[in-house]
Amino acid sequence: VLPFNIENAIDAEASPFAPATFLYGVTFVDLLTISGFLVAVLMATLSIRSLDDHVLWMASTLFWVLMPALARLLTFGLLVTLGPGDWTLVDTVFWTAFPILGVLIYLMIRIRRAHPALVLAAVGNLGALFVEPIGNSESWRALCNAVFL
Repeated sequence: VLPFNIENAIDAEASPFAPATFLYGVTFVDLLTISGFLVAVLMATLSIRSLDDHVLWMASTLFWVLMPALARLLTFGLLVTLGPGDWTLVDTVFWTAFPILGVLIYLMIRIRRAHPALVLAAVGNLGALFVEPIGNSESWRALCNAVFL
């Protein structure tokens, strides 16, 4: 998927709905979420003897895959109900991060501690707020072109 995003960013004509900024920025978020998911699964495996830690690490894997899935679901809903309008995929990814961060903060308050699994998931989901600045970064674009093309 990642090389496909970069190829589309370079080869495709400028799309107002999925501009090159989005495709480069979402590549960063995809790398971040894949890495975070792998770390959470690894830590869950390593903490199997401590049931509380194991459960929280496994539960945190949900938050690594929830943001991309929720963004796609909201995009589909917006397309069906509103049609393509003045919003872009960058907007959808940006606004999707807030409910997920809210749930993570609620869970930390509820269990009365900031478990590393939840903190890491929150930091990872903060990456969605930076899709546009990262997507506009010339150094990030050059790195993506060098690695994925």
